[in-house]
Amino acid sequence: MIAAGIAQREYELNLIILEGLSDRELSDMGLTRSQIQGGLKDAARDRARLQRERLGI
Repeated sequence: MIAAGIAQREYELNLIILEGLSDRELSDMGLTRSQIQGGLKDAARDRARLQRERLGI
């Protein structure tokens, strides 16, 4: 469960960073403000899947 706690903290920190960017900065990265949370959740899900595959779980 330590990994889950680390992943949650990483999500929270990334959310803080992205929410602190201006709309222009987000646009430069091809993002809109409404995509931030969903994008982070998708990335976390993909990362967890890849880790499970590497571990053969």
